[in-house]
Amino acid sequence: WKPLCANLKPKDHFLLHYAAQMRNFGPLFNLSVLKFESKHNYFIELFKLIKCSKNICKTLSSRYQFSSCWERDILFMPRLEILAGKQKTVRLLPALLRNLVVPLTNDQEINLGTRIMYEGQVYCRGMAVAVGDCNQMPLFCEVLYGIILQDNAYLLCQELQTEEFCTHMNAFIVTKLPSTVTKKVLDLADAFPLGLYKIPGEAVFGITLRHTLPYMYR
Repeated sequence: WKPLCANLKPKDHFLLHYAAQMRNFGPLFNLSVLKFESKHNYFIELFKLIKCSKNICKTLSSRYQFSSCWERDILFMPRLEILAGKQKTVRLLPALLRNLVVPLTNDQEINLGTRIMYEGQVYCRGMAVAVGDCNQMPLFCEVLYGIILQDNAYLLCQELQTEEFCTHMNAFIVTKLPSTVTKKVLDLADAFPLGLYKIPGEAVFGITLRHTLPYMYR
């Protein structure tokens, strides 16, 4: 490459590996800069508009926060919402789900879905959530269903066993357990849902954290 391209940059070399990395580890959100690059023009135009350079960092961040709230209707967003699902009769649910739901309520009808939103966070079937920790290792569960009961959100989950932390993939390696549990969203160790990626050729999955979990500060 070098004889052909005098101005070869490191990212030109990285492009050779992205396809294999995505096949092995899923979306490379930790490497993406699109979210930051897309804001350059917005802030440049905003700076020209306000014509004030006094504490410009605070001014730009405040204006952007106000703009985001207005555009996304955060102030008017419903606290709880079923995005994919409908009302179900408890006695007609499969035995596995019925055994998880009955201890939570005496109602005959419940709002059950594979995709729910709670406090702006969307939980979908197949995602993972951090539910606690053991010996300085996080514990995870896979989301199966979400239900809304009496202004509270619950997740019906399959338990996952944390095997190790793989430094090569920067992910926790987990395996699925046969047991299922019910978790209240407010009781989760971390409110942010996580991706659960199947590792090709193995019966294990990988979970990459988006930020440091609270227990890591102890």
